[in-house]
Amino acid sequence: MVRAELERVIRQVAGERGFRVAVDTHYDAGNCQVRWCLGKVRRRVDFQPTDHASIAVTFHREAYPIWPRLFILVRRCLPFLPSVAVTTWTSLGEFPDDESMENNLARVRDALDTASAA
Repeated sequence: MVRAELERVIRQVAGERGFRVAVDTHYDAGNCQVRWCLGKVRRRVDFQPTDHASIAVTFHREAYPIWPRLFILVRRCLPFLPSVAVTTWTSLGEFPDDESMENNLARVRDALDTASAA
């Protein structure tokens, strides 16, 4: 599970930028995702703890034909509806889980900056 301190840092940085945060997005994974839509694209940065005391950071990009929030809402209500999004993902690397709060803050900001520029 993402440490409470790291989750606080993620929520702080996401709040500064007006992004949403979701925790445990799949099967008690203990992850933390920052999500936002930009035009027809939904972007997510996933912070996932690994077995070797580090946090893996992955950038997900979902391109929709139009109105991503509407498609996301409809799919949430009708889970067997096929997805119309074209999804790609890129690893943004890993960082140690035992870093100080200042280092975590810098790493989270760097990850979100990289994903925003992509």
